[in-house]
Amino acid sequence: MSIANVITGSRLIWFVFFIWAVETDRLGWAALMFLAAWGLDAVDGWTARRLGQVTEFGYVFDKAVDRTVLIVGLIVLLMHQVVPDYAFLILAKDIAALPTITVQIKSMRVVPSMGRGGKLVVVGQGLAVFWVWANLPGGWWIVLGVAMLGVVVGGQYVFRVYRNSASSIPRAVENY
Repeated sequence: MSIANVITGSRLIWFVFFIWAVETDRLGWAALMFLAAWGLDAVDGWTARRLGQVTEFGYVFDKAVDRTVLIVGLIVLLMHQVVPDYAFLILAKDIAALPTITVQIKSMRVVPSMGRGGKLVVVGQGLAVFWVWANLPGGWWIVLGVAMLGVVVGGQYVFRVYRNSASSIPRAVENY
Protein backbone atom coordinates (compact mmCIF):
# COMPACT_ATOMS: atom_id res chain seq x y z
CA MET A 1 0.00 0.00 0.00
CA SER A 2 1.61 3.23 -1.16
CA ILE A 3 1.20 6.67 0.35
CA ALA A 4 -0.47 7.84 -2.86
CA ASN A 5 -3.06 5.03 -2.64
CA VAL A 6 -3.74 5.88 1.01
CA ILE A 7 -4.42 9.49 -0.05
CA THR A 8 -6.72 8.23 -2.82
CA GLY A 9 -8.54 6.01 -0.31
CA SER A 10 -8.91 8.93 2.10
CA ARG A 11 -10.79 10.74 -0.65
CA LEU A 12 -13.50 8.09 -0.34
CA ILE A 13 -13.76 8.78 3.40
CA TRP A 14 -14.15 12.51 2.76
CA PHE A 15 -16.75 11.63 0.13
CA VAL A 16 -18.79 9.55 2.58
CA PHE A 17 -18.80 12.53 4.96
CA PHE A 18 -19.88 14.74 2.05
CA ILE A 19 -22.91 12.50 1.42
CA TRP A 20 -23.73 12.48 5.14
CA ALA A 21 -23.50 16.28 5.28
CA VAL A 22 -25.81 16.71 2.27
CA GLU A 23 -28.27 14.16 3.66
CA THR A 24 -28.38 16.00 7.00
CA ASP A 25 -28.63 19.43 5.32
CA ARG A 26 -25.22 20.60 6.53
CA LEU A 27 -24.31 22.19 3.21
CA GLY A 28 -21.37 24.21 4.52
CA TRP A 29 -19.77 21.03 5.81
CA ALA A 30 -20.73 19.26 2.61
CA ALA A 31 -18.87 21.85 0.57
CA LEU A 32 -15.73 21.35 2.69
CA MET A 33 -15.97 17.57 2.41
CA PHE A 34 -16.48 17.74 -1.36
CA LEU A 35 -13.53 20.13 -1.65
CA ALA A 36 -11.33 17.66 0.27
CA ALA A 37 -12.52 14.66 -1.78
CA TRP A 38 -12.11 16.52 -5.06
CA GLY A 39 -9.01 18.56 -4.21
CA LEU A 40 -6.91 15.67 -2.92
CA ASP A 41 -6.91 14.31 -6.49
CA ALA A 42 -4.00 16.63 -7.29
CA VAL A 43 -2.17 15.54 -4.13
CA ASP A 44 -2.40 11.79 -4.73
CA GLY A 45 -1.14 12.06 -8.31
CA TRP A 46 1.69 14.40 -7.36
CA THR A 47 2.68 12.13 -4.47
CA ALA A 48 2.71 9.02 -6.67
CA ARG A 49 4.95 10.70 -9.25
CA ARG A 50 7.21 12.38 -6.69
CA LEU A 51 7.77 9.19 -4.64
CA GLY A 52 7.95 6.87 -7.64
CA GLN A 53 4.78 5.07 -6.58
CA VAL A 54 2.98 5.13 -9.93
CA THR A 55 1.32 1.75 -10.52
CA GLU A 56 -1.41 0.43 -12.79
CA PHE A 57 -3.56 -0.28 -9.72
CA GLY A 58 -3.03 3.26 -8.42
CA TYR A 59 -3.95 4.72 -11.80
CA VAL A 60 -7.18 2.72 -12.01
CA PHE A 61 -8.02 3.33 -8.32
CA ASP A 62 -7.48 7.08 -8.75
CA LYS A 63 -9.66 7.24 -11.87
CA ALA A 64 -12.43 5.24 -10.16
CA VAL A 65 -12.39 7.56 -7.14
CA ASP A 66 -12.26 10.63 -9.41
CA ARG A 67 -15.36 9.55 -11.29
CA THR A 68 -17.17 8.48 -8.09
CA VAL A 69 -16.56 11.82 -6.39
CA LEU A 70 -17.62 13.87 -9.37
CA ILE A 71 -20.44 11.83 -10.87
CA VAL A 72 -22.06 10.49 -7.69
CA GLY A 73 -21.37 13.77 -5.89
CA LEU A 74 -23.13 15.77 -8.59
CA ILE A 75 -26.04 13.31 -8.66
CA VAL A 76 -26.42 13.66 -4.86
CA LEU A 77 -26.45 17.45 -5.21
CA LEU A 78 -28.98 17.25 -8.04
CA MET A 79 -31.24 14.86 -6.09
CA HIS A 80 -31.28 17.23 -3.13
CA GLN A 81 -31.82 20.22 -5.43
CA VAL A 82 -28.66 21.89 -4.14
CA VAL A 83 -27.60 22.68 -7.70
CA PRO A 84 -29.80 23.48 -10.71
CA ASP A 85 -30.81 20.70 -13.11
CA TYR A 86 -28.62 22.03 -15.92
CA ALA A 87 -25.55 21.21 -13.76
CA PHE A 88 -25.86 17.68 -15.15
CA LEU A 89 -24.11 19.03 -18.26
CA ILE A 90 -20.92 19.21 -16.19
CA LEU A 91 -20.61 15.47 -16.87
CA ALA A 92 -20.39 15.90 -20.67
CA LYS A 93 -16.75 14.71 -20.81
CA ASP A 94 -17.53 11.58 -18.83
CA ILE A 95 -20.55 10.79 -20.97
CA ALA A 96 -18.62 11.46 -24.20
CA ALA A 97 -15.80 9.13 -23.10
CA LEU A 98 -18.06 6.20 -22.14
CA PRO A 99 -17.37 4.24 -25.35
CA THR A 100 -13.74 3.80 -24.29
CA ILE A 101 -14.89 1.41 -21.59
CA THR A 102 -15.54 -1.19 -24.30
CA VAL A 103 -11.96 -0.82 -25.53
CA GLN A 104 -10.65 -1.32 -22.03
CA ILE A 105 -12.78 -4.42 -21.46
CA LYS A 106 -12.05 -5.97 -24.86
CA SER A 107 -8.33 -5.31 -24.75
CA MET A 108 -8.00 -6.27 -21.07
CA ARG A 109 -5.80 -3.27 -20.44
CA VAL A 110 -5.99 0.23 -19.00
CA VAL A 111 -6.79 2.91 -21.54
CA PRO A 112 -4.48 5.93 -21.64
CA SER A 113 -4.98 9.17 -19.79
CA MET A 114 -6.85 12.05 -21.38
CA GLY A 115 -3.78 14.19 -20.86
CA ARG A 116 -3.77 17.90 -20.18
CA GLY A 117 -7.13 18.47 -21.83
CA GLY A 118 -8.72 15.95 -19.48
CA LYS A 119 -7.06 17.55 -16.47
CA LEU A 120 -8.27 20.98 -17.57
CA VAL A 121 -11.83 19.68 -17.86
CA VAL A 122 -11.65 17.97 -14.45
CA VAL A 123 -10.57 21.25 -12.85
CA GLY A 124 -13.36 23.01 -14.73
CA GLN A 125 -15.89 20.40 -13.63
CA GLY A 126 -15.01 20.84 -9.97
CA LEU A 127 -15.05 24.62 -10.23
CA ALA A 128 -18.37 24.53 -12.08
CA VAL A 129 -19.91 22.40 -9.32
CA PHE A 130 -18.84 24.96 -6.73
CA TRP A 131 -19.91 27.87 -8.96
CA VAL A 132 -23.49 26.65 -9.36
CA TRP A 133 -23.58 25.39 -5.76
CA ALA A 134 -22.74 28.91 -4.57
CA ASN A 135 -25.32 30.29 -7.02
CA LEU A 136 -22.79 32.73 -8.45
CA PRO A 137 -23.80 34.76 -11.51
CA GLY A 138 -23.28 33.21 -14.93
CA GLY A 139 -23.56 29.63 -13.71
CA TRP A 140 -25.32 28.51 -16.88
CA TRP A 141 -22.48 29.89 -19.02
CA ILE A 142 -19.79 28.31 -16.85
CA VAL A 143 -21.52 24.93 -17.05
CA LEU A 144 -22.05 25.30 -20.80
CA GLY A 145 -18.38 26.16 -21.33
CA VAL A 146 -17.23 23.16 -19.27
CA ALA A 147 -19.71 20.92 -21.11
CA MET A 148 -18.55 22.07 -24.56
CA LEU A 149 -14.89 21.65 -23.65
CA GLY A 150 -15.76 18.25 -22.16
CA VAL A 151 -17.44 17.08 -25.36
CA VAL A 152 -14.41 18.16 -27.43
CA VAL A 153 -11.86 16.53 -25.09
CA GLY A 154 -14.01 13.41 -24.60
CA GLY A 155 -14.61 13.08 -28.34
CA GLN A 156 -10.91 13.46 -29.14
CA TYR A 157 -10.14 10.88 -26.50
CA VAL A 158 -12.59 8.35 -27.91
CA PHE A 159 -11.16 8.89 -31.39
CA ARG A 160 -7.57 8.48 -30.13
CA VAL A 161 -8.35 5.35 -28.09
CA TYR A 162 -10.21 3.63 -30.93
CA ARG A 163 -7.58 4.62 -33.51
CA ASN A 164 -4.70 3.38 -31.35
CA SER A 165 -6.48 0.25 -30.14
CA ALA A 166 -8.13 -0.97 -33.33
CA SER A 167 -5.28 -3.27 -34.29
CA SER A 168 -4.62 -4.60 -30.78
CA ILE A 169 -8.16 -5.49 -29.72
CA PRO A 170 -8.58 -8.66 -31.81
CA ARG A 171 -5.25 -10.06 -30.56
CA ALA A 172 -6.14 -9.29 -26.93
CA VAL A 173 -9.55 -10.92 -27.25
CA GLU A 174 -8.08 -13.87 -29.18
CA ASN A 175 -5.50 -14.46 -26.45
CA TYR A 176 -8.15 -14.26 -23.77
